[in-house]
Amino acid sequence: FASTEREASWYQRQQQGEIRRGMCGTAGEGWVHNPRYHLTLASTSKVVISLTQPDTKFIDGHHTYQVAIGFRLIADIHTENEREQTISARLPPHRILPGANEVQKQSLVRDADSELAVVLAYHPAVACRQVSMSLNLDATMHDGHTDAKVSYMIVPCVEWPDDDDTGGHVTSLPYFVDVYCDHPFM
Repeated sequence: FASTEREASWYQRQQQGEIRRGMCGTAGEGWVHNPRYHLTLASTSKVVISLTQPDTKFIDGHHTYQVAIGFRLIADIHTENEREQTISARLPPHRILPGANEVQKQSLVRDADSELAVVLAYHPAVACRQVSMSLNLDATMHDGHTDAKVSYMIVPCVEWPDDDDTGGHVTSLPYFVDVYCDHPFM
């Protein structure tokens, strides 16, 4: 993340990225292949996460957004072991909340030891310029034995429009991920 940290009550980081159709998943499936943006906090903080796509008013002359955008926020608890590569997997039945939809039944699992990296928050994909969420996040979490450091991953997700609806084939989506925090970032 590029960082803008001034003497202010809020600190900001911004990262620009792009999701390409065919190389990344949608909001519902294959999202584990999407870009990830790591966030590490020094202390418990109030955080605002925002995902923004380009303003179509400057491109098409109107505010119509063909690609729906959203994101997941994943907590990755660091244990004494090296961090492992994570993959998408279905949650075990005892970890699924009643009434959960298909997206909420997935999480990330470490390849080696099958420990969960928990999806803390999910903003569903909507066809608009910007989606955001405000959360209180901790710098540590209890892993069952002790308080362990935790980092977060922001995973942008999209729902591509039908080609018939758009009159063309949308192949990629540039975006910005902005994170605002009431404490300095690590």
